[in-house]
Amino acid sequence: MQEIYRAFRFALPAFFLVAAGASGQDDGRTTAHGVYSEAQATRGEDVYWNVCSECHVEDDFAGPFMQSWSGASIKDLFEEIRGTMPEDNPGGLPEAQYVDVVAYMFKLNGMPTGDADLTSEALDEIEVDWRASYDDVDAGGDAPESSADTTSTGANGDDPAGDAVTTAHGVYSDDQAARGEEVFWNVCSECHVEDDFAGPFMQSWSGASVEDLFEEIRATMPEDNPGGMPASRYIDVISYMFKLNGMPTGDVEMTEDGIDGIDIDWRPSYDDPATDER
Repeated sequence: MQEIYRAFRFALPAFFLVAAGASGQDDGRTTAHGVYSEAQATRGEDVYWNVCSECHVEDDFAGPFMQSWSGASIKDLFEEIRGTMPEDNPGGLPEAQYVDVVAYMFKLNGMPTGDADLTSEALDEIEVDWRASYDDVDAGGDAPESSADTTSTGANGDDPAGDAVTTAHGVYSDDQAARGEEVFWNVCSECHVEDDFAGPFMQSWSGASVEDLFEEIRATMPEDNPGGMPASRYIDVISYMFKLNGMPTGDVEMTEDGIDGIDIDWRPSYDDPATDER
Protein backbone atom coordinates (compact mmCIF):
# COMPACT_ATOMS: atom_id res chain seq x y z
CA MET A 1 0.00 0.00 0.00
CA GLN A 2 2.98 2.31 0.18
CA GLU A 3 2.47 3.36 -3.44
CA ILE A 4 -0.77 5.06 -2.44
CA TYR A 5 1.05 7.51 -0.24
CA ARG A 6 3.70 8.12 -2.86
CA ALA A 7 0.93 9.17 -5.20
CA PHE A 8 0.51 12.31 -3.07
CA ARG A 9 3.45 13.72 -4.97
CA PHE A 10 1.61 13.76 -8.27
CA ALA A 11 -1.02 16.31 -7.30
CA LEU A 12 -3.35 17.34 -10.11
CA PRO A 13 -5.51 20.45 -10.50
CA ALA A 14 -9.05 20.44 -9.13
CA PHE A 15 -10.59 20.25 -12.60
CA PHE A 16 -9.05 16.79 -12.91
CA LEU A 17 -12.06 15.31 -11.14
CA VAL A 18 -14.37 16.77 -13.74
CA ALA A 19 -12.29 15.35 -16.56
CA ALA A 20 -12.02 11.88 -15.05
CA GLY A 21 -15.06 9.87 -15.97
CA ALA A 22 -16.37 12.62 -18.23
CA SER A 23 -16.08 10.74 -21.49
CA GLY A 24 -18.02 7.67 -22.49
CA GLN A 25 -16.81 6.13 -25.73
CA ASP A 26 -19.29 5.01 -28.38
CA ASP A 27 -17.34 1.96 -29.57
CA GLY A 28 -16.46 0.75 -26.10
CA ARG A 29 -12.73 0.48 -26.81
CA THR A 30 -10.69 0.62 -23.60
CA THR A 31 -7.18 0.03 -22.31
CA ALA A 32 -8.21 -3.58 -21.65
CA HIS A 33 -7.99 -4.19 -25.40
CA GLY A 34 -4.24 -3.90 -26.02
CA VAL A 35 -4.12 -0.35 -27.36
CA TYR A 36 -0.35 0.18 -27.11
CA SER A 37 2.68 -1.90 -28.00
CA GLU A 38 5.51 -3.32 -25.92
CA ALA A 39 8.01 -1.27 -27.93
CA GLN A 40 6.06 1.91 -27.27
CA ALA A 41 6.01 1.26 -23.52
CA THR A 42 9.77 0.71 -23.67
CA ARG A 43 10.22 4.09 -25.34
CA GLY A 44 8.02 5.61 -22.66
CA GLU A 45 10.16 4.01 -19.98
CA ASP A 46 13.21 5.70 -21.48
CA VAL A 47 11.43 9.07 -21.31
CA TYR A 48 10.42 8.34 -17.73
CA TRP A 49 13.99 7.64 -16.59
CA ASN A 50 15.45 10.54 -18.56
CA VAL A 51 12.83 13.14 -17.60
CA CYS A 52 10.08 12.13 -15.18
CA SER A 53 12.27 10.32 -12.65
CA GLU A 54 13.76 13.63 -11.55
CA CYS A 55 10.54 14.27 -9.62
CA HIS A 56 8.65 10.96 -9.56
CA VAL A 57 8.91 7.30 -8.70
CA GLU A 58 7.17 4.75 -10.89
CA ASP A 59 4.49 4.11 -8.28
CA ASP A 60 3.32 7.71 -8.69
CA PHE A 61 1.73 6.68 -11.99
CA ALA A 62 0.18 3.40 -10.87
CA GLY A 63 -2.60 2.26 -8.57
CA PRO A 64 -4.63 5.17 -7.15
CA PHE A 65 -3.39 7.64 -9.75
CA MET A 66 -4.53 5.55 -12.70
CA GLN A 67 -7.63 4.34 -10.86
CA SER A 68 -8.78 7.92 -10.52
CA TRP A 69 -8.69 8.28 -14.33
CA SER A 70 -10.76 5.17 -14.95
CA GLY A 71 -13.66 6.07 -17.21
CA ALA A 72 -11.93 9.07 -18.77
CA SER A 73 -10.58 9.10 -22.31
CA ILE A 74 -6.85 8.67 -22.82
CA LYS A 75 -6.89 12.12 -24.41
CA ASP A 76 -7.99 13.64 -21.08
CA LEU A 77 -5.02 11.99 -19.36
CA PHE A 78 -2.64 12.96 -22.19
CA GLU A 79 -3.74 16.61 -22.11
CA GLU A 80 -3.36 16.78 -18.34
CA ILE A 81 0.16 15.34 -18.40
CA ARG A 82 1.25 17.49 -21.33
CA GLY A 83 -0.12 20.55 -19.56
CA THR A 84 1.75 19.93 -16.31
CA MET A 85 5.00 18.11 -17.04
CA PRO A 86 7.93 18.36 -17.01
CA GLU A 87 7.39 20.70 -14.09
CA ASP A 88 10.06 23.11 -15.32
CA ASN A 89 8.86 23.00 -18.94
CA PRO A 90 5.21 21.89 -19.31
CA GLY A 91 4.44 20.79 -22.85
CA GLY A 92 8.13 20.86 -23.74
CA LEU A 93 8.39 17.29 -25.03
CA PRO A 94 7.35 16.12 -28.49
CA GLU A 95 3.76 14.93 -28.59
CA ALA A 96 4.86 11.38 -29.39
CA GLN A 97 6.95 11.21 -26.22
CA TYR A 98 3.95 12.11 -24.06
CA VAL A 99 1.97 9.34 -25.72
CA ASP A 100 4.86 6.94 -25.13
CA VAL A 101 4.94 7.92 -21.44
CA VAL A 102 1.19 7.26 -21.18
CA ALA A 103 1.80 3.83 -22.73
CA TYR A 104 4.44 3.16 -20.08
CA MET A 105 1.95 4.18 -17.38
CA PHE A 106 -0.46 1.61 -18.78
CA LYS A 107 2.31 -0.98 -18.64
CA LEU A 108 2.99 -0.11 -14.99
CA ASN A 109 -0.68 -0.72 -14.27
CA GLY A 110 -0.66 -4.15 -15.90
CA MET A 111 -2.80 -3.13 -18.86
CA PRO A 112 -2.29 -5.56 -21.75
CA THR A 113 -0.12 -4.72 -24.74
CA GLY A 114 -1.14 -5.12 -28.37
CA ASP A 115 0.51 -5.16 -31.77
CA ALA A 116 0.13 -1.47 -32.66
CA ASP A 117 1.33 1.77 -31.10
CA LEU A 118 -1.09 4.16 -29.46
CA THR A 119 -1.38 7.28 -31.64
CA SER A 120 -2.36 10.81 -30.74
CA GLU A 121 -5.22 10.69 -33.25
CA ALA A 122 -6.87 7.78 -31.43
CA LEU A 123 -6.58 9.04 -27.85
CA ASP A 124 -10.11 10.45 -27.69
CA GLU A 125 -11.59 7.15 -28.88
CA ILE A 126 -10.19 4.97 -26.08
CA GLU A 127 -11.32 4.90 -22.46
CA VAL A 128 -9.01 4.27 -19.50
CA ASP A 129 -10.07 1.05 -17.76
CA TRP A 130 -8.14 0.59 -14.54
CA ARG A 131 -8.43 -2.72 -12.69
CA ALA A 132 -6.82 -4.03 -9.55
CA SER A 133 -5.83 -7.11 -11.55
CA TYR A 134 -5.61 -7.86 -15.26
CA ASP A 135 -5.04 -11.57 -14.76
CA ASP A 136 -8.19 -12.49 -16.69
CA VAL A 137 -8.24 -9.80 -19.35
CA ASP A 138 -9.67 -10.79 -22.73
CA ALA A 139 -8.07 -8.19 -24.97
CA GLY A 140 -10.52 -8.87 -27.77
CA GLY A 141 -13.67 -9.06 -25.68
CA ASP A 142 -16.33 -6.56 -24.85
CA ALA A 143 -15.40 -3.49 -22.89
CA PRO A 144 -15.68 -4.27 -19.18
CA GLU A 145 -17.60 -2.16 -16.76
CA SER A 146 -15.44 0.74 -15.65
CA SER A 147 -14.02 0.48 -12.16
CA ALA A 148 -15.23 4.01 -11.63
CA ASP A 149 -18.77 2.58 -11.67
CA THR A 150 -18.13 -0.34 -9.32
CA THR A 151 -16.56 1.32 -6.32
CA SER A 152 -18.37 1.87 -3.03
CA THR A 153 -18.04 5.62 -3.09
CA GLY A 154 -21.72 6.38 -3.10
CA ALA A 155 -21.08 9.09 -5.67
CA ASN A 156 -24.75 9.30 -6.60
CA GLY A 157 -25.60 10.54 -3.12
CA ASP A 158 -27.13 7.26 -1.96
CA ASP A 159 -25.79 5.62 1.17
CA PRO A 160 -23.98 2.44 0.02
CA ALA A 161 -22.81 1.43 3.42
CA GLY A 162 -25.92 -0.23 4.76
CA ASP A 163 -25.60 -0.40 8.55
CA ALA A 164 -21.85 0.29 8.46
CA VAL A 165 -20.41 3.45 9.97
CA THR A 166 -18.71 5.52 7.30
CA THR A 167 -17.15 8.94 6.97
CA ALA A 168 -20.55 10.15 5.73
CA HIS A 169 -21.82 9.92 9.29
CA GLY A 170 -19.83 12.67 11.02
CA VAL A 171 -17.10 10.60 12.64
CA TYR A 172 -14.74 13.47 13.54
CA SER A 173 -15.15 16.92 15.04
CA ASP A 174 -14.34 20.42 13.80
CA ASP A 175 -11.87 20.80 16.68
CA GLN A 176 -10.09 17.62 15.66
CA ALA A 177 -9.83 18.78 12.05
CA ALA A 178 -8.48 22.13 13.25
CA ARG A 179 -5.73 20.36 15.19
CA GLY A 180 -4.99 18.28 12.10
CA GLU A 181 -4.70 21.45 10.04
CA GLU A 182 -2.04 22.73 12.45
CA VAL A 183 -0.11 19.47 12.04
CA PHE A 184 -0.42 19.79 8.27
CA TRP A 185 1.05 23.29 8.19
CA ASN A 186 3.75 22.52 10.74
CA VAL A 187 4.83 19.15 9.32
CA CYS A 188 3.17 17.94 6.12
CA SER A 189 3.33 21.22 4.20
CA GLU A 190 7.10 20.85 3.89
CA CYS A 191 6.41 18.32 1.13
CA HIS A 192 2.71 18.59 0.32
CA VAL A 193 -0.06 20.96 -0.67
CA GLU A 194 -3.60 20.49 0.58
CA ASP A 195 -4.81 19.18 -2.78
CA ASP A 196 -2.50 16.19 -2.37
CA PHE A 197 -4.91 14.82 0.22
CA ALA A 198 -8.17 15.50 -1.59
CA GLY A 199 -9.96 14.26 -4.68
CA PRO A 200 -8.14 11.38 -6.42
CA PHE A 201 -6.12 10.46 -3.33
CA MET A 202 -9.12 10.07 -1.03
CA GLN A 203 -11.19 8.52 -3.81
CA SER A 204 -8.59 5.76 -4.08
CA TRP A 205 -9.17 4.89 -0.40
CA SER A 206 -12.97 4.73 -0.66
CA GLY A 207 -14.18 1.44 0.81
CA ALA A 208 -11.11 0.94 2.99
CA SER A 209 -11.21 1.40 6.74
CA VAL A 210 -9.87 4.54 8.37
CA GLU A 211 -7.40 2.27 10.16
CA ASP A 212 -5.94 1.18 6.81
CA LEU A 213 -5.33 4.82 5.89
CA PHE A 214 -3.95 5.58 9.33
CA GLU A 215 -1.44 2.71 9.21
CA GLU A 216 -0.25 3.69 5.73
CA ILE A 217 0.29 7.32 6.65
CA ARG A 218 1.97 6.49 9.96
CA ALA A 219 4.32 4.10 8.17
CA THR A 220 5.39 6.66 5.55
CA MET A 221 5.26 10.14 7.03
CA PRO A 222 6.89 12.43 7.84
CA GLU A 223 9.26 11.33 5.09
CA ASP A 224 12.33 12.00 7.24
CA ASN A 225 10.83 10.35 10.34
CA PRO A 226 8.06 7.83 9.52
CA GLY A 227 5.96 7.01 12.57
CA GLY A 228 7.61 9.80 14.52
CA MET A 229 4.42 11.49 15.70
CA PRO A 230 1.94 10.38 18.37
CA ALA A 231 -0.95 8.28 17.03
CA SER A 232 -3.41 11.02 17.95
CA ARG A 233 -1.67 13.52 15.66
CA TYR A 234 -1.91 11.16 12.71
CA ILE A 235 -5.61 10.75 13.40
CA ASP A 236 -6.01 14.52 13.63
CA VAL A 237 -4.32 14.86 10.22
CA ILE A 238 -6.73 12.29 8.78
CA SER A 239 -9.61 14.31 10.21
CA TYR A 240 -8.27 17.32 8.36
CA MET A 241 -8.07 15.24 5.16
CA PHE A 242 -11.74 14.36 5.61
CA LYS A 243 -12.52 18.03 6.10
CA LEU A 244 -10.67 18.89 2.88
CA ASN A 245 -12.83 16.32 1.08
CA GLY A 246 -16.05 17.84 2.40
CA MET A 247 -16.89 14.92 4.66
CA PRO A 248 -19.31 16.03 7.38
CA THR A 249 -18.21 16.72 10.94
CA GLY A 250 -19.89 15.39 14.06
CA ASP A 251 -19.85 15.86 17.80
CA VAL A 252 -17.27 13.20 18.66
CA GLU A 253 -13.63 12.69 17.75
CA MET A 254 -12.04 9.69 16.09
CA THR A 255 -9.82 7.59 18.33
CA GLU A 256 -7.24 4.94 17.59
CA ASP A 257 -9.49 2.31 19.17
CA GLY A 258 -12.44 3.07 16.91
CA ILE A 259 -11.01 3.72 13.46
CA ASP A 260 -11.10 0.07 12.35
CA GLY A 261 -14.89 0.23 12.52
CA ILE A 262 -15.23 3.18 10.15
CA ASP A 263 -15.19 2.87 6.35
CA ILE A 264 -14.05 5.70 4.09
CA ASP A 265 -16.88 6.92 1.86
CA TRP A 266 -15.55 9.41 -0.67
CA ARG A 267 -18.04 11.30 -2.83
CA PRO A 268 -17.59 14.01 -5.47
CA SER A 269 -20.05 16.13 -3.52
CA TYR A 270 -21.20 16.02 0.07
CA ASP A 271 -23.91 18.63 -0.40
CA ASP A 272 -26.47 16.12 0.84
CA PRO A 273 -24.49 13.63 2.95
CA ALA A 274 -26.17 10.61 4.50
CA THR A 275 -25.52 11.47 8.12
CA ASP A 276 -28.55 9.82 9.70
CA GLU A 277 -28.16 7.79 12.88
CA ARG A 278 -27.19 4.16 12.63
